[in-house]
Amino acid sequence: MQFFKEKMDDGAVFYRPNGEVTAYSMEELDTDISAEAEKGECSYFIFDFSRVHYIDSQGIRLLVIAGKYNNSREKQLEIKHIQPKVKRVLDFAELSFIVYGE
Repeated sequence: MQFFKEKMDDGAVFYRPNGEVTAYSMEELDTDISAEAEKGECSYFIFDFSRVHYIDSQGIRLLVIAGKYNNSREKQLEIKHIQPKVKRVLDFAELSFIVYGE
């Protein structure tokens, strides 16, 4: 899976994945997020899901990891521009730590 990444002025790391966030497609994104968390320089993670049209349980696991990281820094996990089909999956998973934004 391809993704856009940008380090923000406030130390946040912004990700915009493209396509499906699944066990078969997200290895590079998973590795990058894990590396950022390991370094500890990232103040929090934020995602733009405008180009994500499907997410599976491994994608949800990745959001849980990012959410726990954000929580340890007293930040909520924000997902911007989420597609309705993907939001339904996340709502079903009852991930209460996610904030949806524009």
